[in-house]
Amino acid sequence: MKKYKVMYPGVIHQYIPHPLYSTSFKNFDKVDARTQLGIKADKHLVVVPGNVRLKEERDLILKAFNSLKLKNKLLLIPNMYKKEVSIEFKGRHLLKKLIDVKKVLEYFCNKDYIKKYQFEYGFTDIDRLSLILSASDVVFIPRINALNSGNVFLGFTYKKVVVGPDIGNIGEELKNNRFPVFNPYNQDSIVKALERGLNMNVKSRKKVDFEKIWKKYNPNIISKQYDDFFKVVLKE
Repeated sequence: MKKYKVMYPGVIHQYIPHPLYSTSFKNFDKVDARTQLGIKADKHLVVVPGNVRLKEERDLILKAFNSLKLKNKLLLIPNMYKKEVSIEFKGRHLLKKLIDVKKVLEYFCNKDYIKKYQFEYGFTDIDRLSLILSASDVVFIPRINALNSGNVFLGFTYKKVVVGPDIGNIGEELKNNRFPVFNPYNQDSIVKALERGLNMNVKSRKKVDFEKIWKKYNPNIISKQYDDFFKVVLKE
């Protein structure tokens, strides 16, 4: 907006934030959500909502999570980037009736056997995603080259500590609300931000003014800002 104010000084400029998803998702009690998902109460649960689109994002997540010095940690990703294995050999389709070699190789290649990981690979319905977010301790956003992410506001909707990259509007919104940010090209920065996020969840959560956040990004307030803006534009 600062850039365009200079480029186009004779027009109206207004910032309207992204609203919360308070009317789109269900909010469950954290203990009840974990019970339904089969996740123990003492787990430090890091959730990555949305689609992990790139191998680089996958690597960023796993390196940071594995660097956390915590025993009871769990990484849950509903739509993880999947490494595909291309394999063909004579008799594969006949053997597939007994065992699918491709699926077995992908199981190990994607590290689905590791207990501290819980990966899913596809669309997650609203009810299940609502449970996952309700059960989480920290919402982790692994974007590398993104200007915006609605997942920031998804985390805010569930009154969760959100950790994300200090890029574009993602970093701006997180810093404005005093949540941890990181340099996506600096491994140490990513790990420290995630550690801080988990620490905030345990020790400083009550200090986070979620009521202020809910008021600021309330859909009713945001929609009124759009109405007022359009009224001014139409008058012009």
